Amino acid sequence: PAWIRFSNATPFLAPDLGKNGPDSRGMAIKLIGVEGETLLNEPGAKTQDFLLINLPGFAFPNVSEYLEVTKIQLAKHDDISSFFAPPLSPEKKKTLGVVTKIKQTNVGNPLESPYFSAAPFLYGSDRVAKFSVTPRSAEKTPVPTNPTTNYLREAMKKSLDPANGKPAVFDFKVQLRNDDSLPIEDATAEWSEATAPPQNVATIEIDRQDFDNAFQVTECEHMAFTPWHGLTAHQPIGGINRLRRDVYIASSKFRSQPKEPTGFPKWPW
Repeated sequence: PAWIRFSNATPFLAPDLGKNGPDSRGMAIKLIGVEGETLLNEPGAKTQDFLLINLPGFAFPNVSEYLEVTKIQLAKHDDISSFFAPPLSPEKKKTLGVVTKIKQTNVGNPLESPYFSAAPFLYGSDRVAKFSVTPRSAEKTPVPTNPTTNYLREAMKKSLDPANGKPAVFDFKVQLRNDDSLPIEDATAEWSEATAPPQNVATIEIDRQDFDNAFQVTECEHMAFTPWHGLTAHQPIGGINRLRRDVYIASSKFRSQPKEPTGFPKWPW
């Protein structure tokens, strides 16, 4: 079993479709009951997290670019236009290319989008991989002409409606690094599927349900997702992933993050 949380990338509370156009969309998966040696010192934790975004490349090639953009976001309330003031370095050109793709990628329903790990991970002791999730359904819900603040949540509620909806099914795929030309440190770089074909390794099925209730929303909001929740066999690698570890540890101490779940709570119905 697993908890799954869909999200937007903005660091601030904002409408699903803001004044600056589309934003990155995310899918976080927390597998429950995973046995094995874990990465973080969290006694009793038996979870494996996968954090995915709706483009195969991360927006920043390295840690310094990521930190610079984050400072601008916080200072200017998510307006990062000054980051792209000329002259542009090669790294900033890469970021601009990914941000342009983000702004051109409209999502009408989070259940109909593919998602990607973007950054690489170990896959056992001697292999490296990227992960992705692809919906089985070919449906593409258009973005409403006048979208509400929470139109993505509303689209998911309609799709998973217990009476009239249907389960959402995804294929979980592994893309094994089989060529030295596939970069590890540049998180903006996509790995060619012709060189490293994605392989189906699991199926995700989200049952029909009314997920938008106070109990589930509260449980999900209190949960922490990080690529460093997991097994040493799937250790995150590359500079961006190393940064995410330090950010998570600092955030966890600041927020007194609750312990990792060991199962599902007793539902109140």
